[in-house]
Amino acid sequence: MADDLGEKLKAVRVRNKMTQEQVADRLGISLSSYQRYESSKSSIDFQLIVKLARLYNITLDELYHYGDPAKSIVEDTSQSYMRSQKRIDIVVQLDGSENTLNLWVEKLKAINQIL
Repeated sequence: MADDLGEKLKAVRVRNKMTQEQVADRLGISLSSYQRYESSKSSIDFQLIVKLARLYNITLDELYHYGDPAKSIVEDTSQSYMRSQKRIDIVVQLDGSENTLNLWVEKLKAINQIL
């Protein structure tokens, strides 16, 4: 499994037989910007992650956990269940307004429900 999102971006791009330039064009960003995301030199905006998942026709979970997800055993009184451990790093930009804060709270709630 790839160690970070940049490696996952490269792996899924290669699996889809696309070049970095093709992906950048489809996302509407510069090639150098996409190269920085794939090399993990820049943080990627959440909206671009959504576009990438759509481009590759995969879920956000598949993009973040490309390959075998980490597994852990969760004990119940009668059974053990396998559950994927999930982690998403999200950068939130706030401008100090209550409207922006409320917007991000709603977005994060929606993401949490998906996970």
